[in-house]
Amino acid sequence: FLPVLVLLDLMLRDGTGFDLCGILRQGGRTPMVILSARAQKADKPFLVYDVGGGTFDVALMESVAGQLVVRANAGEHTLGGRELDAQILDKLLLPKIAGKVDPASLSTARRRLLWLCEAAKEKLSRSASAIVALEGCVRSVSGTPLVDTLTITQTEYEPLVIPFVDR
Repeated sequence: FLPVLVLLDLMLRDGTGFDLCGILRQGGRTPMVILSARAQKADKPFLVYDVGGGTFDVALMESVAGQLVVRANAGEHTLGGRELDAQILDKLLLPKIAGKVDPASLSTARRRLLWLCEAAKEKLSRSASAIVALEGCVRSVSGTPLVDTLTITQTEYEPLVIPFVDR
């Protein structure tokens, strides 16, 4: 059974909806509507961001008479999660392993490294840090598989995202 649409409440009583959202997003491309059953009334407009694989969409939402209303929306079709993955790789991960890695092994391992960066990005959406385990996907300067783990924090990641959001 594949759902047509998922309605998700972020205020789950036994955890946050962000955890469930991450699990559901890994399963495919099912559209997801995210709600909040907060006791407080949302009397101010708010933004909803959607960073897909190849697009970045934003909607200006407002709660009017108990209904969510889209006031405006826009998208950038040349920007999305892949660009943010590349930023993590090029600006955070590669500088941390510079001097330890055989440069020739980086070009062949780029796809795998981007996949690790995507996983780190998803983890950073719900945690203060993410661990990237290289586990031999690149060779060290001595030619042996590099076995190393690196930590990336939200504090490091957020400045990379701001220019994309500002676009």
